[in-house]
Amino acid sequence: MLSLGLVLELKPTKVVFKKNDYELYENFTCLYHAYEPYRILFTIEPELERDDDPFALMDVRLPYNTEEYRNGEKHFITLRLINGHRTVTCRVFDEKNMEVAQMVSQIIYIGGGRRARLPKPTVGDGSVSLVVTTPTIQVASVGSTVQMHCQARSLKGPQNRVSVTWNRDNGELPYGRAQDNRQGLLVISEVQVSDSGTYICTASDGFHIVTKTTTLEVGGGSTGVPRVTIEERREILELRRGQTLEVRCSAQGSPRPQVLWSHGPNRERLPYNVQQQNGVLIFRNADVSSSGEYYCTATNSEGTDYARIIINVVEAGTQTLPERVPLIIVQLSEQEVEVNAGETVRVSCSSSSPGQLRIEWSRLGGTLPSQSSQRNGLLSIPNARAVDSGIYVCRISDERSSFFEESSTRITISETCDSHIRKVSLGVYYRVQLAAIGKWLSLKG
Repeated sequence: MLSLGLVLELKPTKVVFKKNDYELYENFTCLYHAYEPYRILFTIEPELERDDDPFALMDVRLPYNTEEYRNGEKHFITLRLINGHRTVTCRVFDEKNMEVAQMVSQIIYIGGGRRARLPKPTVGDGSVSLVVTTPTIQVASVGSTVQMHCQARSLKGPQNRVSVTWNRDNGELPYGRAQDNRQGLLVISEVQVSDSGTYICTASDGFHIVTKTTTLEVGGGSTGVPRVTIEERREILELRRGQTLEVRCSAQGSPRPQVLWSHGPNRERLPYNVQQQNGVLIFRNADVSSSGEYYCTATNSEGTDYARIIINVVEAGTQTLPERVPLIIVQLSEQEVEVNAGETVRVSCSSSSPGQLRIEWSRLGGTLPSQSSQRNGLLSIPNARAVDSGIYVCRISDERSSFFEESSTRITISETCDSHIRKVSLGVYYRVQLAAIGKWLSLKG
């Protein structure tokens, strides 16, 4: 069964069970080429009967990866096959959840019949020996490559196969930079501070499951305030209704920043059909309400940084983006501003780009100070206070096309003893609070 204009590929097309094999962990790749968006689903046939041993027949699927192309997708997945299974099928569904194509991988048995009973695996030492050969704690610098090794073998003899996988405690392996060869070797390239954490090596022979851990600490190249990166080259993405999309955001900084996604210029909550997990923005069955600006914001005790991406969801076969996107260049008079409390902050925002441009200032994660004003791109904050510190964003938008660009400046207001000194006129009493001891003194000018 194959839909017109759809090309489907599945590898491998055959899987071999030998006489003494109880189970296999096999890597499958399913790829489709088409002009319409589709969804891929793997199934294993037949569904084996669960008698007194349900765990052994459980359909175990390790996390899969997806690569998206302009006219298609490629899915990678590791499936647990049990002696008794006959086929693995890659099924393709359209946006109406109708199956439009499928390809089948045959399971071939050599030297014996099919059987479907397996001893129930137990967690802990037993029939598997597992050793992590790399240091328990690894320290790496930002940008370097890290390798983690673990070795596993069956204590019941070399004929019993042991599966070995790496994963990360409370998270996913670094996307696009981690390679697990499923034989005990994990390689992470261009490590970042956000990669720090505990990594778990898991080994199983179908009878026992054993785990060992190692810790990775990344530093020496990224400290202080966060620096955010959205792992998508295009700033504006057009997504067809019903499509699936994942946008990854990472941040470097020390302490390790917290990464959160928000929606719209006011940094509101995500739409109901958009989720986030470990810095990944996930669109499932996107619709028009999913359109808009999305901000990835990273925060730690040293400060805040953010990056933006625009998502336009359109009907299949339509295009809403103009052929030429207006070029808007934002120019700030200051990228970093440091003043003492009581002084006036002035930051100018302008653009030499043509068109009907609108300039507007906002404050990341809050509102502008009540005493502030903005006119013709000039932001003024008189009598600045420490609570006014933060990241201020200048947005310049083209009123005809609604496209815009932003740039930000970090404003830091420091409290000093001098900032509490006020001029006193003759004959006037003032009450001054001493913050250190919380008492009031009466002064006469």
